Amino acid sequence: MKGEDDSILLVLPVPFMRSQDGRLLFEKQACNGVRLWRENFGRVTIAAPLKPGIPPLGEWIAAPEISNVEYVLLPYTYHPVLFFRKLTETRRQLAGLIANSKYLQFAIGGLIGDWATFACLEAIRLKRPYCVWTDIVASETDRIRALSRGPVKHRIHAAVTYLPTRYLERYVIGKAALGLFHGNDTFSTYAKFNRMPKLVHNIHLGPEMVLSEQSLAAKNKGRAERPLQICYTGRVEPQKGPGDWVEVLQEVKRSGAKFKAVWVGDGSLLDRMRTRVRDLGLQAEVEFMGNVDHSSPVNNSIFTHEVA
Repeated sequence: MKGEDDSILLVLPVPFMRSQDGRLLFEKQACNGVRLWRENFGRVTIAAPLKPGIPPLGEWIAAPEISNVEYVLLPYTYHPVLFFRKLTETRRQLAGLIANSKYLQFAIGGLIGDWATFACLEAIRLKRPYCVWTDIVASETDRIRALSRGPVKHRIHAAVTYLPTRYLERYVIGKAALGLFHGNDTFSTYAKFNRMPKLVHNIHLGPEMVLSEQSLAAKNKGRAERPLQICYTGRVEPQKGPGDWVEVLQEVKRSGAKFKAVWVGDGSLLDRMRTRVRDLGLQAEVEFMGNVDHSSPVNNSIFTHEVA
């Protein structure tokens, strides 16, 4: 890939944050992605919103200081008033970034506050080929959130943005030269709109995370005598499939298998998920922990056996 002009612009939804001493921070997996992009392109420009507030412990780390990697801070505008106030100025900024990069990849995922989608519109206006990447069907997420039992203002917001998001995401995907769709849900939804769709899966795992033979033996020891232990970590949001997770656990119980399951994380569908677990009679098998510090091990009474 590296050549005379191998610059790439990435517009991402994952935000930057600031430490208390003013350092620029980026999410852990995104930092790994920065290093990988730089290995394959000579100059990398990463544009993402700067989120105010205190970073969650263990999730945001110092943005890698790598030669020929530039970070561009965009406004964090997920409130409609702030978004439309910054729209013209930010689109102008995105147009300048697009003009200075040969390759363009935009990680789209919504409407209000989603600068990647509007970067697509600027690329179309400038007649520049671009790639879209997404791991959610944003309009479907809006539709589910509108019907959820979450806060009323969130449901109204989702109901209002559902149809515009559905139209816009299909439009920018249809105009893209390449579509990278993370997971089968996005691929099966969007592939028919794109001229070159690809099913992809990003995995941020290194050799140090591979289970050792000793740990595998410890996990298998006495496995037949104890329940299957299931743990999921993630936000309780539509794109994470919490409803599917509960339905699968119901099938596991119907099969006669003994298990204990825990979901670590919080989100707008948590109450709905708890209700579904109660309706299915899975209270004895399923527990919800909410948010935990990523640097701490999951210690919980539902897992009574040590997991190596």
